[in-house]
Amino acid sequence: LILIARSPEALLPTIRSRCQPLHFAPLPESDLVALLTKAGHSEAEAAAVASLAGGSLTAATELLEPELRDLREAVRAAFSDVPPNPVAAAESLRKQIEAIGSDSAAQREAAQLAFRFGVDLVHETLRHGAGAKTMSGGGDVSREAGRLWESLPGESEAKLEAVGHLLDRLLLAETHIAMMMPLPLALDSLLEDFAAARRGLVREPVGPPLWS
Repeated sequence: LILIARSPEALLPTIRSRCQPLHFAPLPESDLVALLTKAGHSEAEAAAVASLAGGSLTAATELLEPELRDLREAVRAAFSDVPPNPVAAAESLRKQIEAIGSDSAAQREAAQLAFRFGVDLVHETLRHGAGAKTMSGGGDVSREAGRLWESLPGESEAKLEAVGHLLDRLLLAETHIAMMMPLPLALDSLLEDFAAARRGLVREPVGPPLWS
């Protein structure tokens, strides 16, 4: 018998004592890309989700489902469009997230995933600013990353500082959703802050606000 558990400490001691532990490490991104390509996906699609899957082939395959692929593309467009249109972008993302989740818990999960897509784009933007041409899992650094980088004001040092701020802001947005901030408010404030940073107006994250 094979017992698979993510949290062995949650198992009853009487069960754990009768098991021989065998730990599996997450798959490297390069292996995920190879497996997804072998399954019929393009190398570009495989590389795009490999960094988001946490070493899980199941997660990577789910990220290639049409509705999540569409959400990823919408997030990347919303954060890199020139000129930025935060009101329209927030409304578009809200509709896609609500279409994915039939209840508030599912919508929060989809929102967290959308923010991780944003984090992935910001990491690509950092690589673009450092002169990298490829991502760690394979594939080219995207046009969206280049567009976001070029839209930030100032020289390279100022751009890097702004990109770091955008990363902090996305992580704060994840906290907002985890603390039950209403989805429209979380999206509106995030996209407004992204647009402000691209105008040279960096607003420092000050922690989760109060809302009713």
